Formats: sequence, structure tokens, C-alpha cells
Amino acid sequence: DGYFEIWEDVGPGVAVIRQARPFNLQPIGNVTVIEQSDGLVLVDSGGSPGSGRRIVALLRRSRPGRPVKAVILTHWHGDHPLGLGEILKAWPNVRTIATAATRAHLSDPKTLNTPAAPDPEANAKMVAQYRGFAAYCREMAAKAETEADRAGWAAGARLFPQYAADMDGAVTLAPTESFTDRLLIEDAYAPVEAWFLGRANTDGDAVVWLPRQKVLVTGDVLVAPIPFGFGSYPTDWLAVLERLRGFGAGTLIPGHGAPMRDEGYLLR
Repeated sequence: DGYFEIWEDVGPGVAVIRQARPFNLQPIGNVTVIEQSDGLVLVDSGGSPGSGRRIVALLRRSRPGRPVKAVILTHWHGDHPLGLGEILKAWPNVRTIATAATRAHLSDPKTLNTPAAPDPEANAKMVAQYRGFAAYCREMAAKAETEADRAGWAAGARLFPQYAADMDGAVTLAPTESFTDRLLIEDAYAPVEAWFLGRANTDGDAVVWLPRQKVLVTGDVLVAPIPFGFGSYPTDWLAVLERLRGFGAGTLIPGHGAPMRDEGYLLR
């Protein structure tokens, strides 16, 4: 059903790990892979421990021998940071980075996506809830009056057992580094610039600019086919979209969906 991640090369030293179907019943944020001289920088980490494990496997298969050196989290919504724990298991010395606002959200019990440490009781309730969603979808598929409705409910019945397995044991880890304006990861081959341009989808969205490759990684400031926004800042968001145009990117990598080779979608 397009839930599992695929690898897509974007340009020299840049790839994106994304869902095969961009608007999935359970979305997982894109993970951008940037190859520097001494290792890999990731933008975001996947949406669950299961997603994180698949990302690690894809990295080891597609970039063998290249360690992950840093992970930049674009924002705090759960489908972007919850694979971080599995990446840290594979590469324990990774730098973890976000804007100051995102780091605060990923440290605050009021905005944690899951507990910050293993909690067997909360975990069991979460897994049971997703399995319950699967049972409900099977029930609704049996009652559906149209083939389209039946297919949609059946897709949910297939998805939620996998999502329950993927989320089993999930914890929210706060990044250890933060910035308020701009952070540079220097490299002779592929320097990486992380920017905070203002409030948009959240109050702490990071975007990542690759000046050598002219690639702009937007997080959920830009999403295809439709924006995701809850607790967002619509007026400020428009100003940030305008600032994105100022980079002169040749390729945009949105928070969800396929890479974009021009600014047509951004302009709309």
C-alpha cells in the first residue's frame, strides 16, 4: 500500500528515504541523506522505531561503510523524530540537532509524542489502541456498501497491525544540540546549513540548505500533495514560504512526497 520507505537518489551525494505513496493513511516524514567527506548527515529520522530500523537497513545497503554523523530534526511532530532511537543504536556518537523551540517541545511532557523513557504500561495501551484500529477497520470493511469504501477500510486493516509493531517500544528523544538562527556543519565537499526562518507549520521549523547542490530540505514547511498543519501559524507560514524562494533552490525536498525539481508547487 505504499507505507514502507523507498530510497530515491536526488543528486550527487543527496538522497531521500520516503514512503512509496506520498499521502498515506499513516504518514512517515521524509528522511534526507547527505553525504559529507567523513559521514552522513540525516534530516529527520523516521516516524517510529520500525521506521528507524528500515532507515538503518537502507543506509547500510545504499551507503555501506558510511557512518551517520548527525541528525537534524525539522520539527517535533511524531512522524519525523521517532526513528531517532534506532539510528542512535546503530551509530551511538551521532550529533542530534534541532531548533531551540523544537528541542523544548521534544523535552516537554505536554508535547512529547511518546514517553521519554520506556513505560511498559503506556506502551501496551498504545499498541493495543493501534491493534484496535485494525479490528475496527476490518469491521467497517465488512459493512462497506461500495468497493471504494471497502478497499479503503481494508487498507486500514492491513496498515494498523504493522504500525502497532513499528511503534512498539517508541520513546521520544530530545536532541542534544539546538540553534536559534543558523547552524553550519562544515565540509569541503557538501557543507550543510540548518536555518530557522520563522514560525510556520510549528514554532520551530528547521529547513536545511545545501549550497553546493542547490538542494533545499523544507521539512513540513512544504508538503505534497497538501500541507499538514495543526497548531500552525498561517500568516507567519506565508512569510517563511516567501523566504524559501530566496534560496534559489534547484531541488526542493518536502517533508512528505517526492522531490520537486522546480518551485512550481511552492509558488502555488
